Amino acid sequence: MSEKRTIEPAIEHEVFGILDERSKIDDTMLIVMSPDCHTGQIETVRADFASASLTMPALSIGHIGMDEIQAMADKAEDGVDRII
Repeated sequence: MSEKRTIEPAIEHEVFGILDERSKIDDTMLIVMSPDCHTGQIETVRADFASASLTMPALSIGHIGMDEIQAMADKAEDGVDRII
């Protein structure tokens, strides 16, 4: 008899960063919030590296929300959250 095995999700963190082609150009990254258990939506916001280093831990502990980070990014001309 074969044994049933479960596959664990590849992503086990609620908040993580993605470096992409744009990261090489403008020193930014995508901050990603894992899918909401109610809506299934994945939330993302682009931030510079300095902002991401402070934002990601704050998101992880619930100190701030993605909506707050997105609101700050929306105020920027290029849509990137930055520490001023």
